[in-house]
Amino acid sequence: MRAAVFALAVLSICCGGTASSPSATAETLELRGQTAHFRLFAGTTPDSTAPFANNPRWFWETVALYENGEFVNPASLDDIVRGVFPTLQQLNVDPNGGTQIYQLGYVFGDFIVWRWGRPAFLRLIETNADLRAVPGVSTAEFEAAWQSYVRQRYLSSVQSVASVDYLS
Repeated sequence: MRAAVFALAVLSICCGGTASSPSATAETLELRGQTAHFRLFAGTTPDSTAPFANNPRWFWETVALYENGEFVNPASLDDIVRGVFPTLQQLNVDPNGGTQIYQLGYVFGDFIVWRWGRPAFLRLIETNADLRAVPGVSTAEFEAAWQSYVRQRYLSSVQSVASVDYLS
């Protein structure tokens, strides 16, 4: 627990802790996330051990981006607006192969804290994102709940505008 709390403090204090503009690019978010990871995984915990070496990638990017305040509004992401949500497995691709997690990581963190609270977020850090152990849900249940959260919180006004047929 001590290492997890320290890791979060390192992320929020050393990495700025300020929200980015909605127009932040994936490259900007990737750079900031990598800076946060360097500080988190370079032996900065009190016992000088690196926790889980960015695996699962979706979760450790989420921790870095959420704690660094790197918010990207899902309503600005075409795939998400169209209802094409990535799975956690898709977000775990090779770090050089996909950048979508840099756009969605903050929102994953926000969802976890909103749904289960900050203590669950910290427990997920301690358990390396064991969804069965901490919030007690399957990956499919987690993904469905997250998608519902995104639709309700960020897309409700976008979808109502998108569903209007202006050509008729």
